[in-house]
Amino acid sequence: MPRLSTTTPSITVTIGHETRLYVACVTTAPPALDAPNTITLDDGPFADIVGYAADLVTYDARLGRTPARLVIVDDAHRAWQEARYLGHHDLLLRADPWFAGLNALQRRLWQRLQARAVNEVSA
Repeated sequence: MPRLSTTTPSITVTIGHETRLYVACVTTAPPALDAPNTITLDDGPFADIVGYAADLVTYDARLGRTPARLVIVDDAHRAWQEARYLGHHDLLLRADPWFAGLNALQRRLWQRLQARAVNEVSA
């Protein structure tokens, strides 16, 4: 059974004539395991990022310090992305619809895009 379901928070992104559906999740997987269209919206220690997760998880101090991310995954690549993360024994948790709902995902995506624009202008 897929870890990310149709009830997982999602965001639709349209650029030009192309529209994609992205689903949100929390993972401890490094960016090197991401599909090309996966976007990191927030990162930090698991203890900080776990607040975005809908799934309950018990963790200790070691896991709390483990790097984690809130990511959005292109729905077309969802099964591949899940298999990649889980195949490397990383955590994959559904995002909470309240803390990572549409408004939060939009805000985080805009912040990420603005940060990239600022970095490109200063380069």
